[in-house]
Amino acid sequence: MSAIDQIHEKTDFVKNSAGITTSYTFMDGSGAAVKPGIPYHIHYTKDKKEYYMTGAVHSSKSKLIFKLIPNTNFAKYKKSKQRKLKREMYIEFYAIKVTEKDYEAGRVNRYFARQANDENGEIFEINSNDFTLETPFYKKVFLDWLLVGSVDIVRKYNQNQINMVSGALPKIKKILNPTQFFKPSKQSKSYIYSQLIRDYEATTTN
Repeated sequence: MSAIDQIHEKTDFVKNSAGITTSYTFMDGSGAAVKPGIPYHIHYTKDKKEYYMTGAVHSSKSKLIFKLIPNTNFAKYKKSKQRKLKREMYIEFYAIKVTEKDYEAGRVNRYFARQANDENGEIFEINSNDFTLETPFYKKVFLDWLLVGSVDIVRKYNQNQINMVSGALPKIKKILNPTQFFKPSKQSKSYIYSQLIRDYEATTTN
């Protein structure tokens, strides 16, 4: 379900012909400034939030836009809530660091996101806190990522995880390697082989 569809489901009422965009007062989902002279309407949702969309009235061509400095009475009343909304709009990239504790557990939770209104948008990794936020502007997925075992089992398991979430984020298949962070278990043949290679290299360099 798209972000706009989610907003429609929660809409309490709509203010049509709410205004016309002016210079540097709105941005689109990619963060670019919306050009002036575009009519817009406002959706007010049951959870007391407001969402701006292009078009004097809603249509299939309407797009989400974000006002940089909301000045409606509703926005002033909900100022504290808007701070939270701003936080939700900008979830951040997270560089995962797999720890020894994760390897001991044998797996790690991974989370990815993409802007909901941009099918070709960048898919990026996020942390667990951003994953649990209510963010209608983003599509998010969760993967149970296997870290240890035989390389064949790890590859097959993680590829299955990727396939399961590719319906929501199709291009995630292009950015994830199913053996990323893989570490052979101490009982596996690949681990024993890697240890033998390491020992051999140590003796030949001394």
